[in-house]
Amino acid sequence: MSHVVALLPGDGVGPEVTAAARRVLDAAVPAITWEVHDVGSAAVARCGDPLPEEALTSVLRNGVALKGPLGSVPGGSPHGPLNVALRHRLGLFAQLRPVRSWPGLAGPPADVVVARELTEDFSAGIEIRPGARGADAARALIASASGAPREPEGALALRSVSEPATRRFFELLFDWAEHNGRKRVTVAHKATVMPATDGLFLAVAREVAASHPGIELDDRLVDALCAELVRDPGRLDVVAAPFFYGDILSDVAAAVTGGLGLAPGVNYGHGVAVFEAAHGTVPRHAGKDRVDPLASVLSGAMLLGHLGEEDAAERVRAAVAAVLAGGPGLTYDLVGARPTTVIGTAELAQRVIDHLERASARPRRTAPEPAPVRGPSRRPRPVTATLVSLGRRGGAGLALGVRLERLRARGTAGLLRGGRRLADDRDPSLAARQALAYRAIWAQAAGVLGAELEEFSPGFFRLRRGDAETLVLRDQVMLDTPASTGLAADKAVLHRLLADAGLPVPAFAEAPAGDPGPLVSFLERTAGPVVVKPARGTGGGQGVTCGVRDADQLLGAWLLAAPWASGVLVEEQSEGDEYRLLLLDGELLGTLRRRRPRVLGDGRRPIWALLAALNAERLAAGPEEVARLIHVDLDCRLALRAQGLGPRSTPKPGVEVVVKGSASENGRLDNETVAPPHPAVVSVARRAAETARLRLAGIDLLTTDPGRPLEETGGRVLEVNGTPGLRHHYQVANRPEPVAVAILERLLRAPG
Repeated sequence: MSHVVALLPGDGVGPEVTAAARRVLDAAVPAITWEVHDVGSAAVARCGDPLPEEALTSVLRNGVALKGPLGSVPGGSPHGPLNVALRHRLGLFAQLRPVRSWPGLAGPPADVVVARELTEDFSAGIEIRPGARGADAARALIASASGAPREPEGALALRSVSEPATRRFFELLFDWAEHNGRKRVTVAHKATVMPATDGLFLAVAREVAASHPGIELDDRLVDALCAELVRDPGRLDVVAAPFFYGDILSDVAAAVTGGLGLAPGVNYGHGVAVFEAAHGTVPRHAGKDRVDPLASVLSGAMLLGHLGEEDAAERVRAAVAAVLAGGPGLTYDLVGARPTTVIGTAELAQRVIDHLERASARPRRTAPEPAPVRGPSRRPRPVTATLVSLGRRGGAGLALGVRLERLRARGTAGLLRGGRRLADDRDPSLAARQALAYRAIWAQAAGVLGAELEEFSPGFFRLRRGDAETLVLRDQVMLDTPASTGLAADKAVLHRLLADAGLPVPAFAEAPAGDPGPLVSFLERTAGPVVVKPARGTGGGQGVTCGVRDADQLLGAWLLAAPWASGVLVEEQSEGDEYRLLLLDGELLGTLRRRRPRVLGDGRRPIWALLAALNAERLAAGPEEVARLIHVDLDCRLALRAQGLGPRSTPKPGVEVVVKGSASENGRLDNETVAPPHPAVVSVARRAAETARLRLAGIDLLTTDPGRPLEETGGRVLEVNGTPGLRHHYQVANRPEPVAVAILERLLRAPG
């Protein structure tokens, strides 16, 4: 069976060890196609972004990747720590690192798996420096909530442990343990000191364990567990820990069984698995052919097991065991465990390959082999009916069905179930700039109205005037209910309600994230291009692809939208510009024309380089330009193709090139304040807000002329936003509209 695997070489020694692992895997399973994508420093040098969209898309599309370590990049990363950012962007939430003793190497007997939750604890890196704005308010809030004395000036680190994330982690871990013959899970904690966070982690573990009677659950204080790992790791089976403890425990376990050079690992998400060594970039040895590649080779063996190539995975592990057990030569970091001559990275990999080839010629186990490490059960939604229905249609439907079957055969059907949001708002740079922008917006409004502003944390404010006060979180205010904002976020339901109210909406179809059949049928009925987007949520336009015209493009767009929600929406695409009308209790506060992002040709640089420069400008602008970075994704490629261009095209000087089909990623220079539209257009917007039961609403309309009624121009209501991005009305190319003043005035009319 053939497989397609994303390969992300990474930084430092990453390219060397992943190249060595690739050679070994190719020797074990020749039918692997590698999609190689730069990340980290190499990607910055190539396109200006350490986490390019095409690399992330490749991982999501294929559902599996082999990754090298990531380090810091020149000039710093807009995403924060790259390993953490990559996990968040791919929706990875559980990491497993198996550690075992090896024949021929010193160390106690061991066969233990250390698992850690990846999205919470200290992984978000939320810290407040001494003297930072909001530090005093944060200390006061913590003292008030905990009842503890208020601490003096000092740095703060915020730790979060939630029930949903912890439950998701333990459900995957117990499922994995059952499928891999494990019998006991030991929870590492310090609930005696931190009963709220560690206590919750332990309590959820016990709840999940109750539905897995075949797995024994016990727990240890994390300091005692470290000592047990050093003294007698053979007594442990699976260790489960929050993010911070797990990182320490896995390194301790590796140290007593041969070192980090023998420690593989995997990060799991919904339908996505990224395999990587536990060690870092080791920059002092980069490019010197010195480091041990076996952690990456063993991660590759885990990858083969995940793909269903378990015989090949066992042969790779047996070859590694044979190399470690005897024969001349090991890398410098392993010679202390078994005295021998020192060899390099490539030569050690070749010795593993030699053992593989000898074993293939004369099958014989040369050393005891560990049990294969399989991935968690995916339990994919049935796709047989989808394939049959697509195949019966023929043409585009048949091609899509064949490609879907290939995805299913590769074991990536879990991707098609949807999954967690990719969480672009965890980008530390974007969140920080948004918080600063909204601080300026609300401070200006407070100054106009004579109100006081108090900042609890970045983006979270209390505003008071006399006896009246209110809370705001960036653009979220205390006007609408969760039910009404939730209704606005459900695009499919809202489209139906708007159509029932007689309002013009695009023709559309909805499909579950695991079944593209209705989308294919809609595409076959539609003469023009369509827009594919998540059916719910995803503020900021993530997962949206415009200009889709054929089945192959539809599948690509569907795969990009599916991870963001449980359903995918396809809409007929119309001509015109996008306008945002902001209404408060039916009153029009402001109107924006939102143009699609564009770059200006200079006759020298290709479009991808112009985009890299635009992204650099956005990052350098600070809170004055709070816009997401633009990636060369499918939406970008289709927008360029419609103009007869591609990412490597070099536009002539002064030629304006539209680089996205969606306006959601536009910037300050793409927005402009315009005069109020025709009264009939405002009436449509008002009725749309009323239909969504929203007091504060941003109504997105598409029309060729806002000065005429929509029925004359063929205009449509695209979306109704319950959190309408007030900053867009301030970050414009011409004159900002102080819409926050009217909103704050309404909020402060009565206490609360």
